[in-house]
Amino acid sequence: MDLMSTAQLLGNFGEFFGAIAVVVTLGYLAAQIRQNTRASQADAIQSVIESHRATLRLTVEHPDINDLANRGYHSYGALSDSEKFRFSSFVIDFGMQAQATMELFNRGLISSDDYDVWIGFVASILRTPGGAMLWKEVQHYFTLSIRDVLNERIAADKEEPDFIGNVSYLQGDRGTQLD
Repeated sequence: MDLMSTAQLLGNFGEFFGAIAVVVTLGYLAAQIRQNTRASQADAIQSVIESHRATLRLTVEHPDINDLANRGYHSYGALSDSEKFRFSSFVIDFGMQAQATMELFNRGLISSDDYDVWIGFVASILRTPGGAMLWKEVQHYFTLSIRDVLNERIAADKEEPDFIGNVSYLQGDRGTQLD
């Protein structure tokens, strides 16, 4: 075998092994992307849950917020101006969480079940007498896409119990403030 044939053979081996290296590298990268996607999905679900848990902790640690929320759900109009501000901040936080949840869903990072449950929860709050009154005042603070989603869900679920109807300790007389 002459020098030219040997060089050609070595070049062919180099191309062959180079192609194998490219395939192995692509396989490795695909595995890493899948692993990263699963980690992102887990982080997204955790962030939605943690955001809600933070709100729940707030109501447990500060019973006055829980009382304010209960009164606000029943009759937003009966709250003082400072209470309206606090109640609206509380409810707007749920709306912002719904907006974040929608973004995560649209990016494929959370399931439709998780998305539907969260949107349904927020819509049930916005269907309460106080939530409905507040929503008319604050919905312009949200993106058009989440406003449409929430308004569609509110309309679709109008025959379903609202948040008060689903939570027994809130039921009392729906037309007055709770004691």
